[in-house]
Amino acid sequence: MGMHKSRVRASSRVRRARPALLLAVAIALSQAFPAGGLATGASAPHALNPQGPPEPAISLGEFAENAGRAGAIAFDAILVRPISALALVTGCAFFAISAPFVAPVEGVKGSLETFVYPQYEYTVKRGLGKF
Repeated sequence: MGMHKSRVRASSRVRRARPALLLAVAIALSQAFPAGGLATGASAPHALNPQGPPEPAISLGEFAENAGRAGAIAFDAILVRPISALALVTGCAFFAISAPFVAPVEGVKGSLETFVYPQYEYTVKRGLGKF
C-alpha cells in the first residue's frame, strides 16, 4: 500500500509540473520561431508586425563562413593561446632581467617593446582564430 501512495504522490507532482513545463517549451519555441515562422524572404504582413516577418540576423552564407572558422578558433584556443601565454610570461621574465641593465642607458621602453608588447598583442589583443 505504501508503494502505491508514493506512486500517486509522484504522479500528482508530475501533473502539477506539466503546465510549467509546457509553458517553458512554448516560450522557447516562440523565441526560436517568431510569429511569422521562419524567415523566407516573403514580406506578407501579419498581426504582430505589419511590415512582415523580420529579416534573419545573418545570412546562410555568413553562417557557413563563421562555421568554417570554428576549427581555427578551436586550434587557437586549445593550442596556440596557451603557448603564446607561456611566451608572454617568458618575455616578462626577460624584461625583468634586462631592465636594470637597460634602464640607465636608454630606458626600459625599448626592452618592453622587444620582450613584452609583441607577445601581449599576440596573446591578448588578437581576435580568437585570427592569425
